[in-house]
Amino acid sequence: MYLRLADEKLIVGQVLVSTAWLAPEPTVVSVVSLMGDAELDRSRALYANAVGPQGEAIDAAIYCRADSAFASSSLADWLPRTWVGLVVKQVLYSTAHVARLCALEDLGLEGVTSAARLSTAMFQRDFWSRWFVRLAADEDRGIRESVQEALTLLWPVARESFDFGLIGSAGSVLNAAGNAWERSIADRCIELGLVLPAGVPGIHDLARVEGTPDALTGRISAGARLRSVLISWIPLSGYLFEFGSPTVADQARVDRSLVLTELRAARR
Repeated sequence: MYLRLADEKLIVGQVLVSTAWLAPEPTVVSVVSLMGDAELDRSRALYANAVGPQGEAIDAAIYCRADSAFASSSLADWLPRTWVGLVVKQVLYSTAHVARLCALEDLGLEGVTSAARLSTAMFQRDFWSRWFVRLAADEDRGIRESVQEALTLLWPVARESFDFGLIGSAGSVLNAAGNAWERSIADRCIELGLVLPAGVPGIHDLARVEGTPDALTGRISAGARLRSVLISWIPLSGYLFEFGSPTVADQARVDRSLVLTELRAARR
């Protein structure tokens, strides 16, 4: 569990830093970048719980494992191409993470939860929730359609945030938290006039995605800079469509490799 949480924080943090430039305002770019830095720092603390406090062991967990060995969920891995895509991904991830933290706190897991960490997670949840409402209520039909497309793409794998393979009471607690979270997201979407795909397939029963919506495609960083404005981009569409019509999970694995490559290049 510690390794899964650490991997997710690492991936989410790097995605936030790498895509902060998508934000529509300079102040928001800075806030998103700082959020990413905080997630990267938090990931190291969780790696210490998973592999030990030695810096060498933590570095090995981050930089020496194969991309396929990372245990983060498809939602965490997904690399957005637009600000709308980033907002939808993060509102699903951050709301699920707060619900998950509260559930894990009930389980008394040392090193996972604290008042300060929960407060930080709630700030991020509220930040992305406000942007989600703002975009969903936008009078521009294209923006609302992009929000809907992102929801349709990401909702089938969003529940993975609660799937740790735990059994007994621990698994029941997380499952109950996931059910309550699903209902809260569904209620919010109804309020905003958005539609969630019917059913929530599990990780081994993913619906196929017929290509990637044009509204979500774009460019990602080819540079390796964690704390500065990105200065070089490369087209991503070739990577995505080279694989035909991948499942969301297949797309996430491709994105994870790109994100980790950038992270490792930054270290060098």
